[in-house]
Amino acid sequence: NISSLTESLLSRKKEIQSIVVTRVFPSALIVQIKERKGVVQVFSENGVTVLDSEGFAFKKGPEALPLFWPLPKNKNDLLRVISWYTENKPNSVNGLTWDQNIGLVVETKNRTRVYLGKKHYSESWNRAQESLDYLKSKGLRARIIDATYNARAVITL
Repeated sequence: NISSLTESLLSRKKEIQSIVVTRVFPSALIVQIKERKGVVQVFSENGVTVLDSEGFAFKKGPEALPLFWPLPKNKNDLLRVISWYTENKPNSVNGLTWDQNIGLVVETKNRTRVYLGKKHYSESWNRAQESLDYLKSKGLRARIIDATYNARAVITL
């Protein structure tokens, strides 16, 4: 029974997002398995787990994914952050944090903390990235970049 086999695999292996089984007559099956792709790592009661782009948690081997901790209490905030991170794939991100007052805080690989706020992460990240690029061209490194303002970023060296 193809459907019971598919459901059995999906229930045992959380890393599998979907399975499509096609019967080719007279005696063959084509099985297509789509694995979940990790976006961020988070702490859980079982240790470190991985979240995919839909916020689904699963255990997978070590990956070079940023750590996101603590998580927002609101699931919509969590999904917005994951969606932003998945779509933009900023390569200089080392970790993500959710601050109740500030919103999303990104730590870059060179240890700069970037405040992105509670919404409009792409716009805020673009402002922060412009600041990071400018500072790099001058041989400077910021400790904090607050990109939560409308058209500018505030930099703490």
